[in-house]
Amino acid sequence: MATAMMLPQPEVPKFNGDPMDYMTFAMAFDSRIAPHLKNDADKLYYLDQQLTGTAKDLVGGCLYMDASDGYKEARRILKKEYGDPYKVATAFVGKVQTWPSIKPDDSDNLKKFVVYLTKCSHAMKNVAHMSVLNHSPNMQAILKKIPIQLQGKWREHVVMLRKKGVDVEFKHIVEFLWSAVEAADDPVFGKAALNETFTNKPQVSGLFKTKTFAVQLDGKGSIESRESCVLCNQAHDLDNCADFIAKSMEERREFLRYKHLCYSCYGCDHVSKGCTNKRQCKICNKRHPTAMHDTNFQMTFIKKPEAAFNKDSISKQTALSQKTEVPSNEGSVSTHTCTSSQEKKCNEQCLATHHAS
Repeated sequence: MATAMMLPQPEVPKFNGDPMDYMTFAMAFDSRIAPHLKNDADKLYYLDQQLTGTAKDLVGGCLYMDASDGYKEARRILKKEYGDPYKVATAFVGKVQTWPSIKPDDSDNLKKFVVYLTKCSHAMKNVAHMSVLNHSPNMQAILKKIPIQLQGKWREHVVMLRKKGVDVEFKHIVEFLWSAVEAADDPVFGKAALNETFTNKPQVSGLFKTKTFAVQLDGKGSIESRESCVLCNQAHDLDNCADFIAKSMEERREFLRYKHLCYSCYGCDHVSKGCTNKRQCKICNKRHPTAMHDTNFQMTFIKKPEAAFNKDSISKQTALSQKTEVPSNEGSVSTHTCTSSQEKKCNEQCLATHHAS
């Protein structure tokens, strides 16, 4: 008795008229409140206090009846309205059908969905009409809520179950989805764990990459930590490293190339082209580190050759006449207009004609 008095008193939830919560409420009321009350008048009063919304309005008239009859009538009404097995099953199935579709890699909402399906699975043991979740249309409705890639894996799982002679039921869907949730939430290989590892990965090079910090007191006396320079191991950024700035631009590029560092952020495991964390130069405000600003850099534009001559340009070129000046017998110069496209051959023919004359 003394031990029981030391335990915290469990709270009896109030009932708002949701059929899915009726059995839980009735069990809590009968075990935590009713045994401690001596008469039906007290039971009716406490019952009314634990109801809200439509459920409270539904039994409100029972308070005007004889206490014994009023309490019994209130319990009968509540059980008929909210404890009917068919209504309870309809409420559970209806929530499944209206559940929003789950996006790929949304492990949080997938877990919430599986937790609710587990609640349905437990209710099936005591609510007869909950067996409708084993019907094909209801199982199909559940599968439509999960991501497409999981649907494909489920079909493969169904093939394996049928090869073993197992009839596919609702419980198999729950077990399969729990396995998917456990895989997504794996503490080592889950998506969240891998993303955290990638985000917190040290930004230095080498086969065994480590991260060192220099700790100092700032002007206010608080502790401040700075990442050490990858070149001289001092407590400053590579942009502020005197040894790095003293190098030529080609030597700086070669150092970053040797250390496998990004040209745009000094990070590792990616190249400058795909960098999403590019620094801003303090000299030109463009997206590259200040130490990588090249004052001699010039953009060179190469003019592409024209693709092809159109028909009009070709005809104009062919139609250009080549004029050849040929000396006449009197010492004057005569002009011969040549329409041939082969200028050299034309000149030879014209000179031969002149000498022949």
